[in-house]
Amino acid sequence: MCQSVPAGYDATPLNPHQYPILIKVFGAVVCVVVLASLISAPPYLIAGRQVYKAERAYLKGDFSEGLAIYRDVFKKYPNAFAARVGVAQGLFAQNNEESAKQAFEMLRFSKLDKYQWEDLKKVMPEKYQRAFEPIGHYDDYVVKNEVTE
Repeated sequence: MCQSVPAGYDATPLNPHQYPILIKVFGAVVCVVVLASLISAPPYLIAGRQVYKAERAYLKGDFSEGLAIYRDVFKKYPNAFAARVGVAQGLFAQNNEESAKQAFEMLRFSKLDKYQWEDLKKVMPEKYQRAFEPIGHYDDYVVKNEVTE
C-alpha cells in the first residue's frame, strides 16, 4: 500500500501515462526550433542595434557616420533591406553623380514604403525622384524607368 494513503483505503497505484509517439516527436521538433532560434537570433539583434545607430546618425545629419555603419551591416547581411536603403540614402546625401548612380542601382529592383521614400526624397536629386512611381494602395514606390536629365 502507498505510504501517503491512510490505512483502510484500498488505493491502487496509478499507471504512468505514455504519450503517443507523434506528440513526443512534435515536442522534440518544437524544442529544436526554439534552440535554433536562440542560437541564430543574437547576430540579427546586433545588426538591428547597428541599424538603429545609423538611423540616429542620419537624424543628427551625420551621413558619413551613418553610411559607414549601414555599409558594415550591409556587408555582413546583404539581404537586409533596411541596410540597403540606408546605404542608398547615405550615397544620395554625398551630392555627387557617381554616388547617386550607385544608390540608384542599389534600389533598382526594390519596393520602398512611403516612410523609406520620404527619407530618401530628402537627399535624392530630382532627376532620380522622377524615375520612381507609386504603386498600389499603400503608397509603395518602385523604379518605373531610367533616369532622365
